[in-house]
Amino acid sequence: MKTKNCINKLGRFIMLMACIHLGTNLTGQLHLDLQNKSALTLEEIVEETENYFDQVGRERGLGYSQFKRWEYWNRRALDANGTVITNQAIHREIKKYQKEFPTHINRNASGIYEEMGPYSATNTSTWSSHLGRVSAISIDINNQDHIIVGSPSGGVWLTNDRGVTWSTIFDDEVILRVFSVEISHDDATHYFVGTSNGIVRTTDSGATWVTTSGTSGERINTITMHPTDPNILLAVSQFSGEIFRSIDGGSNWTAVYNHNDNMYDLEFHPTDPNIVYASGYGKVVKSTNAGQSFADLTGPYANNGAIMMAVTAADDDILYLAQANTSGGFHALYRSDD
Repeated sequence: MKTKNCINKLGRFIMLMACIHLGTNLTGQLHLDLQNKSALTLEEIVEETENYFDQVGRERGLGYSQFKRWEYWNRRALDANGTVITNQAIHREIKKYQKEFPTHINRNASGIYEEMGPYSATNTSTWSSHLGRVSAISIDINNQDHIIVGSPSGGVWLTNDRGVTWSTIFDDEVILRVFSVEISHDDATHYFVGTSNGIVRTTDSGATWVTTSGTSGERINTITMHPTDPNILLAVSQFSGEIFRSIDGGSNWTAVYNHNDNMYDLEFHPTDPNIVYASGYGKVVKSTNAGQSFADLTGPYANNGAIMMAVTAADDDILYLAQANTSGGFHALYRSDD
């Protein structure tokens, strides 16, 4: 667990600092919050978000371009009432179709395909022409050649040779937007994947996937398995601000905490798995009973933005927090020694 902890923490801090460097404005994602926390129509969301940008401006780095991109694509995904069709609704309709027309499910394309590129990318200080991005990584603590990664636009990818070659293991799933992944430390054929519509799992290295119970409709940012008990897992939902817990190996999940604002990260104490930390928008909470319940911690971070965390096996009393401003950009790096 120590090796995995160090790798995961380093990776998360690098991603957070990269976001801060690029001027990512988390508050500028108001449209995403409104979509996930309300029943507003697209036009109402657009009006509210445009009003927000009237206040903060539309300069580069404030999130306006991302909002307009969201608006462009979601105008093509509206129901009869003008509301953006949710991932949950899409998943429900596709499952209904698959049940009614089982012979239509598996369609294999034949023929010989040749990769046509692109073979290079343009990288600048603010953007890249790469075709996709990686949002999550999990390394098998018993075999570091075995790695899975998740992408918000490309599902789950698997390597068994430390990244020399990769294969896709999620292409036939309904929802391909992946934000967290976890390989079980008890059985390396068991994977857990947090999507934009809850948690799915596999017990055969990705050959088949099963939807779990209790997190449908949630964007799951983090999934973490208890260091010594594989039956206990914890997960964080970004937009609902909830922490979910499973005590049956990830089949069923129950909400144990609700921040009522965005939540992002969750970490087990390096040496005491009864202690768990979780963080969100201006919030850090702590559990002393392996995630059964959480209590707020007080700190100077309360009135600012998103928080990511890191613990270290080098000193189990230390907790690091990296926080963004509410208006975007780097706010502070905090350290607790107790």
